[in-house]
Amino acid sequence: MIIEMTKTVRHPVMKLMIDFNDVGYERMNEWVDVTDDVLEISGSKEKSGRQLGSVVSDVATFTVDNINKKFSNDDNNSPFYQKIKPNLRFRLLTGFKGKSLIPYASGYVEAFAPSWKEQKILIKTTDY
Repeated sequence: MIIEMTKTVRHPVMKLMIDFNDVGYERMNEWVDVTDDVLEISGSKEKSGRQLGSVVSDVATFTVDNINKKFSNDDNNSPFYQKIKPNLRFRLLTGFKGKSLIPYASGYVEAFAPSWKEQKILIKTTDY
C-alpha cells in the first residue's frame, strides 16, 4: 500500500534565483539560488492604473533568514556585500520533485526590507 501511495503523491518544489551580479537572463547559470534561505512566501495581484487596460502584476514577498547577516548590505563578510539593491532580476521556478522546474514568476526585486526583531529580510518583488 505504501509503495502505491508514493507513486501518486507529488511533492511540489520551488527554486528562487536572484541576479545579484546583474548578468541578465542569458547567463542565468550565474544567478544565485537563495531557496535554502526562504522561510515564507506571500503574494497578491496589484493593478497599476485605474483606467481601462491597466496592468495587473503579481507581487510576491519572500521572507528569508538573515540570522547570519547573509543579506546585509553593509556586512563585508556577506556574499552579497554591496549587492543588495532594488531592480535586481529574480525568477521563481516551480514544479514537482524529480521533474523539470518551469518559470512561475519573473521580474524585479523592489526592495530588501529588514525585519530587525526577527533577523529576517523581506524580499519584495513584482512579476512582469
